[in-house]
Amino acid sequence: MLLVLLLAVASSACAALSTVFKHRAAQHAVEQPAADERADGEKHPRRGLRAAAVAWVANPTFAIAMVFDGLCVVFQILALKYGSLSVVQPVLCMSLVISLGLNHVMLRTRPTRSEILHSLTLVAGLVMFLLVSDAISAHGETAIGRRVPAIILAVVGGLFVLGAVFGTRSMRPRMRARALAASVAIVYATTAGLMKSTTQISHLFGLDAVLTSWQLWVLIALAACGLALNQVAFAAAPLNVVLPVVASLDPLFSVLIGVGVYGDQLRDTPLAVAGEVAGLALLLYSVVKLSSVRAAQGAAAEAELAAAMDGGATPLSMRNE
Repeated sequence: MLLVLLLAVASSACAALSTVFKHRAAQHAVEQPAADERADGEKHPRRGLRAAAVAWVANPTFAIAMVFDGLCVVFQILALKYGSLSVVQPVLCMSLVISLGLNHVMLRTRPTRSEILHSLTLVAGLVMFLLVSDAISAHGETAIGRRVPAIILAVVGGLFVLGAVFGTRSMRPRMRARALAASVAIVYATTAGLMKSTTQISHLFGLDAVLTSWQLWVLIALAACGLALNQVAFAAAPLNVVLPVVASLDPLFSVLIGVGVYGDQLRDTPLAVAGEVAGLALLLYSVVKLSSVRAAQGAAAEAELAAAMDGGATPLSMRNE
């Protein structure tokens, strides 16, 4: 259990570091074109957009963020290899706490009381759920996934995703965005489950079996689908509407998939179930609150980027210089 927790926390830390470095790269992409235009005294909207895009991708900070993205996936795969989905995915919520802390360190600011409180409640809810549930991962071929529950959940989840994509066009934008965000959470949780399947196939039957298994190729397809859905959801409504839904439902769906499909064993006494529900509820409540904070910060960064690209305007971070 300790090894699994350490690997999951390492994945969370890498995800948080990637987020911070991406924000730094985006900030540099804003500041450099604006500084160039201030130097020549002219506004060049197209040059600003092109220069910002080039500066963002070419920035070494962005390359560092990509490295941390890769490490995040590696640590998550290793954690899922040795541990249960019901443990690993909830622990990954720690990336919210870590990224907030790193962001304050980078900006040399102090966290608010609300951020401190919700960070503590997130950790408390996570610890309560892990201690009370005492989740145990299945072994052998069961850990690859049980066929009948997997088919049932796949059909239900697939119908929900299709309904969210094609059946919500007449809804209000925020309602449609929330439905799409729930679909993203379903896809992300399923992707995590398929990661576990592929690691178990590799462990039991070797790498050749992984390359010829359907799980690997469905995993790749779902990962691409998740990225596309994510962009559609973010385009439908502001970040503070979408991110809390994705961040809160992902661990919940992961626990359901872990128990139903991958045979994760949680304590099932009435007192234990009550403690698990209470811990998970506290965790998810804190995730919603902290993801709203992260979304607000991301929205502010996007507004600054848009302002800098709109006719070469000077970004907010440079106006007091």
